[in-house]
Amino acid sequence: MRDSYFNCYFKEKNEVKVFNSISTSIIKLDLEHYEKLINNVDLLTSEEKEFLKSKCFITDLSPNEEIKKINDIIIEDKNKIGFITIMPNFKCNFRCKYCYEKKNKESLSDELYDKIYQIIQKNIKKFSVLNLSWFGGEPSLSIDKVIHFNNKIRRLCKKENVV
Repeated sequence: MRDSYFNCYFKEKNEVKVFNSISTSIIKLDLEHYEKLINNVDLLTSEEKEFLKSKCFITDLSPNEEIKKINDIIIEDKNKIGFITIMPNFKCNFRCKYCYEKKNKESLSDELYDKIYQIIQKNIKKFSVLNLSWFGGEPSLSIDKVIHFNNKIRRLCKKENVV
């Protein structure tokens, strides 16, 4: 067993954040567990290994087998991937001289978020993967609504076994 080829490591002071691009999971590890993950997975407890494997941070496959497996999944499921882009507002915190957009402070209403959610909920079973992205304006200017909606969609995806 070894760490996944699809892990990205971000070291900070006394911890390491690990992002896995297959499961889109993020974990925070102390330096001791980080060393075990990258150097000797066998030193981890069985519970730790089980968790890390469930989130794709570790694998039994060789790097080539892991890449082939992911490519096979992508090819097999390419018609089952849902792509949704939401524009939560038309706001912008920059004032670029060359910008052609009018300075608009409109945002999506709660009613419209509910309608978007209902559409996703109605169609969620069609997908094995749901890719939700945010576009603007500037999505971070509506961060509370973006986080709330993301969490709502994550719960729905978890319930329906959609990644």
